[in-house]
Amino acid sequence: MKDRFTKNPAAHDYWKKGNELFDQGKTLASLEYFEKAIRSDPGFAEAYNSMGIAFYEKRDYPNALECYKRAVIIKPGFVEAMNNLGTAFLFLGRFPDAAMAYEKVVEIQPDMAEAYNNLGLVYEQMERSDDAIKAYRKFKELWEGKGTTRYLHAAQERIDRLEKGRKSGVGEPPRMDKSVGSTS
Repeated sequence: MKDRFTKNPAAHDYWKKGNELFDQGKTLASLEYFEKAIRSDPGFAEAYNSMGIAFYEKRDYPNALECYKRAVIIKPGFVEAMNNLGTAFLFLGRFPDAAMAYEKVVEIQPDMAEAYNNLGLVYEQMERSDDAIKAYRKFKELWEGKGTTRYLHAAQERIDRLEKGRKSGVGEPPRMDKSVGSTS
């Protein structure tokens, strides 16, 4: 099957049920199913990523970070998990680690707009204004016509503030990639 990321049918079913519960706003219940999926298949990177997203939703960034790390160890080219790893680092204040994660994402998948936006946020926190401006401009180039314009406006506002010499801050956490192969 195309949508199977594990050969273990039980692990797949637990993961699928966990995602359904998560989508219904039942984060705690989803964590139980992601844990069952991982116990059924400890090499199931997508289950670790989904569990990380659920922890992130609860603002439990340390546990989210550990899940994303595991997903990336199991599946090194897993850009969604790598992007999520960067975001967990970002909200734990580990800016150099976040920058490395996002830089790896854009190296692997140079058309992933969200990673450039996130990279801009990290570079701002690291007071690398020129790099932040470049990242936001690349995000705008890639995002144009593909998503809501509010993100384009926010990126432009950040560029404008940076060009005026002010940091804009991180604010609310960016949304996580909910499913493999798509971003939100």
